[in-house]
Amino acid sequence: AYLDASGASLGCAFLRAPAAGLVLRSHLGFRAPLATDLPTFFGRQDLLERVLASGTTLELPSSSVQGEDIEVLMTRTDAASMLMVPLVIRDERLGVLVLGSHRCASSTDRLRVAEAVRGPIAQALALSRTVAELVTSREAFRGIVDSTSDGIVVTDASATITYANPASLEIFGYSAGELIGRAIGKIMPFMEPGGVRSSGAGVRKDRTTFPSAVTVTPFEDAPGHVLHAHLIRDLGKQETLDQLAMLVNRDGLTELCSRRRFEEHMASRLAEAQRYKICGAVVLLDVDRFKQVNDEHGHQAGDAVLKSVADLLRRYTRTSDLVARLGGDEFAVELPHTEIAGAIEVVRKLLEAVRAPITWRDQSIQVSVSAGIAMYPQDGTTLEQLVEAADAALYQSKRTGRNRVNTAKMNRGAA
Repeated sequence: AYLDASGASLGCAFLRAPAAGLVLRSHLGFRAPLATDLPTFFGRQDLLERVLASGTTLELPSSSVQGEDIEVLMTRTDAASMLMVPLVIRDERLGVLVLGSHRCASSTDRLRVAEAVRGPIAQALALSRTVAELVTSREAFRGIVDSTSDGIVVTDASATITYANPASLEIFGYSAGELIGRAIGKIMPFMEPGGVRSSGAGVRKDRTTFPSAVTVTPFEDAPGHVLHAHLIRDLGKQETLDQLAMLVNRDGLTELCSRRRFEEHMASRLAEAQRYKICGAVVLLDVDRFKQVNDEHGHQAGDAVLKSVADLLRRYTRTSDLVARLGGDEFAVELPHTEIAGAIEVVRKLLEAVRAPITWRDQSIQVSVSAGIAMYPQDGTTLEQLVEAADAALYQSKRTGRNRVNTAKMNRGAA
C-alpha cells in the first residue's frame, strides 16, 4: 500500500498476460463505482503500456504527460498524485504497479521508495511465473511418461526403483507398490553397473522372461542427488508389431509391397504430384495364361513363376520406383518423374526378360506378361482413374495377342 499522512491510499497492479496485454490483477482503495473502470484504467491503458515499454517510473501530474484525459483521470480517482512503476526484470516486462495518494503530492522520497521496491516485486512475480510454468511442464512431462508404450523406471544411488510408469508395470506384471522399492537387478539381471545401453532377458513377476533393451540416463533430482532413468523396450512385443506391419505392407510370397501399401503410397504420391506438377506412370502387369501354368505344373510351380516375375520387376526398376503385387498374378509398378516414352522402354525390357525360360525342379517353364500404362496427370489424378485407364490398356494388350504393352493414350486412339 501507499499510505499518506491521513492513512488513505490507492493502488492497483496490472500484469502482462499472454495474448491479452495488461490485465488487472488486484487493487486497493478504489471505491465500488470507480473499480468498474479499473480494468481499462479509466480508458488510459495505453499510458500503462507506454510506461512498461519505457521501463521508467512515471509521476502524475507531470509536465511530460498532459491533456484533459489526464486531468479526468486524476479527478475521477480523487488522487493528488500517482506513480506508475514498471515491473521489469532483465528484458522481461511483467506489468505495471500504480500507487496513488488522495492528499499528498509526489516527492523524491516516495519515488525513491517505489524504485526500491519494484525490483523485489518483479523478482517475486518472475519466480511465481517460473514455478507455475514448472508445475505445468512437470504435469505435461508426467502425461508423456505415463502414456508412452515403453517402460520407464527411475532408480536411486542404491539401484532401488523409486518410480515406475504404467507401461513398465504392464511389461513386468507388477503393481506400483510391488515394483517400487525393488532392486533394478531383480527385473533386469543382465544390467551392469554404470552401463548406458544393454540388452538381455527381462524377468516378469511370474518368472517368465522376454527379450529387452535398456537405455540408462543419469540426471540430478536436486544438486548432488543423482538418479537414473531406465528406458525399457520389450523387444518381443516390438517384434510382433513389426511382423504385423510386415504382413500388412508386404506380400508374403514375393516380398513386394502389398496392395494396401501401394494404395497408401499412391494417395500420397498423387497429392504431391498435383502440388508440385510432377508426372509419372502407373503400370499394371498380368502373367499371360497363368492358370495354365498352375494346371500343368502345379501351384508350387505357379508360385515360383510369380517369385521370378517379382525378382525381374525389382531388377528392372529404380529404387525410387514402387513395385507391388496386387493379388493373384497381377502386379503394379509406379514410375515417378517418368515420361511415357521412358515408361514404355522400361516395360518392354521387362517383357523381354520375362520370356526367358524359368527352371523349376528340372522343368523349363516359359511365360510372358502383358502390360498397360497410364500416365499422371494426363490419364487421371486419382488412383481409381489411373487403375481404370491402365487396366483398359492391359486388356487391349491381352486382346491383341498378349506379351505386349499398351498405353491409355494408345487405347483411346484404337477406340
